[in-house]
Amino acid sequence: MHLLREPGQYESRFFNQIIETNEGIRIRKGQIQQINYEVVLKDSLALGQIEAGYENLKIDVLRQENPSKKRGFLTMLANMILKNRNNLQNAILK
Repeated sequence: MHLLREPGQYESRFFNQIIETNEGIRIRKGQIQQINYEVVLKDSLALGQIEAGYENLKIDVLRQENPSKKRGFLTMLANMILKNRNNLQNAILK
């Protein structure tokens, strides 16, 4: 199943309920411009991929032993590496 979600901005913190548990990352702020996602459902398993165009994205890398707290140095490093803007319309998607 292919689903495309576009025009309109979305508050990026909406996705925290998915990524905090699975990836150990919390979105602190930012706006989602466009989302492309593919989900394959089979029996009780769901696999998928998400690509997002965003602006002003800031994240927190969470501690494994206490997910309510962030890892300061890794959070700072991740936000330095993370692009402030990712425009999917200018990217070539696979």
